[in-house]
Amino acid sequence: MKILVTSGNGLLGRSLKILAKDPGKNEFVYHTKVNGDLSQRKVVEKLLQVHKPDLIIHNAATLGGALTDSKIKIKNNKLNLQMFLNFQSNLEPYQKLLSISSYHVYSSNPPYQNLNINRLNFSNPYSNWKSSEIMSSLESQNIKFTILPHLFGISDNFSPLRSHFIAGSIYRITKALEQCDRKIDFYGSNEQVLQFATGLQAADFVLDIACKFDETPEKYLIGNVGWIANTFTVFKTIVNLIGYSGEINLVDDRKSLSKNSMYFQGKDSNLGILPTEFISELDKTILYFQNQLNKI
Repeated sequence: MKILVTSGNGLLGRSLKILAKDPGKNEFVYHTKVNGDLSQRKVVEKLLQVHKPDLIIHNAATLGGALTDSKIKIKNNKLNLQMFLNFQSNLEPYQKLLSISSYHVYSSNPPYQNLNINRLNFSNPYSNWKSSEIMSSLESQNIKFTILPHLFGISDNFSPLRSHFIAGSIYRITKALEQCDRKIDFYGSNEQVLQFATGLQAADFVLDIACKFDETPEKYLIGNVGWIANTFTVFKTIVNLIGYSGEINLVDDRKSLSKNSMYFQGKDSNLGILPTEFISELDKTILYFQNQLNKI
């Protein structure tokens, strides 16, 4: 099977490259933004004509982080929806599309089981874009959605304006340590909960679904991998691993939640304890980021 992966240099794309290294029955093609803008219909048409993939793992997006201006987010997400629609409208009958989404499409709380179409979340630019994709694909048998937790790991994007929660936290805490800041803000409350997974965990789940596309009756596949954890506990753990000794200022302002990420609320006595494996993966991600800084 020939598999086309969009955003081949992203966290998930690079993780798929690691898993796909061993010779097998699948051939992989990786598209990156330098090969063309997927929001342009003709680019997608040519891409599919040249490579003729049996399946597309669509993970490409023009992203803005939590601190990005809302107008830019709206513009980016319109472009992202157009990318999806370009693939959808150019699929041949034999071709399959596996689109990557996240838990932001939900308006309920984690852990998730089944996607409720009647409860899709249109409340913010990101979830509106992803929910619109799902709604537009309801009649198509050739499209499935893999819905993943918040990802982290090496090859993540550590830009403060674009990164996931963990990568963004590592960046901010490292900079606070370097600049000898005595206080760093955490926006939200100590009741916020997210599900986290490494890029490799997510890639393994996605690759398994891709290879069993026709055997899987469900249209929306929930990636219940990784760990469910209290975000403030995760933040404090990163603080300890980096060695930052300053004060954490808990800014319990609901209007400020977007400065970290979109959060879900929940209480569980076990969520304040991080498994050893989770802490180990956090430490690897921190070391990767620090090594990258040392190369600059």
